[in-house]
Amino acid sequence: MTNPEHTGPEPVEVARHPRPWKRADSMVAIVSLSLGVAPVVLMGSQWLLVWAIQGHRPVLWIDDPGSFGGFMNAFGICTGISVLLLFGIWPWFAIYWFVRHGRSRLGKVMALANFLLPVASFFILRADPLGIVSWWFD
Repeated sequence: MTNPEHTGPEPVEVARHPRPWKRADSMVAIVSLSLGVAPVVLMGSQWLLVWAIQGHRPVLWIDDPGSFGGFMNAFGICTGISVLLLFGIWPWFAIYWFVRHGRSRLGKVMALANFLLPVASFFILRADPLGIVSWWFD
């Protein structure tokens, strides 16, 4: 039935099928999921590397992560950037996946994973069971 008073363009039918998954989406998935766990992985690996170099567990206020120089300073900078990115960008990745691919099951899984992985990283960093975060921010 047409409305005689309606003179504008016909409404566009909303697509009921999910958007196709593209190669660029796979790359964004890898980046967004790795960002959620990067701070925990980088801090933990830097702590383990210092442990391997020194031969004993790093001690807070004594074995400063910045005192090793060279590669360890670059490693620390990457870790710091990942911490800043975790708290600055991660909500946007979850929103991106829900908006872009929210109709598909994979899109919903990606949105949920992009929300839960950074939250889990935050709680791991907050709990700090081995003193790694305290050592790193030392």
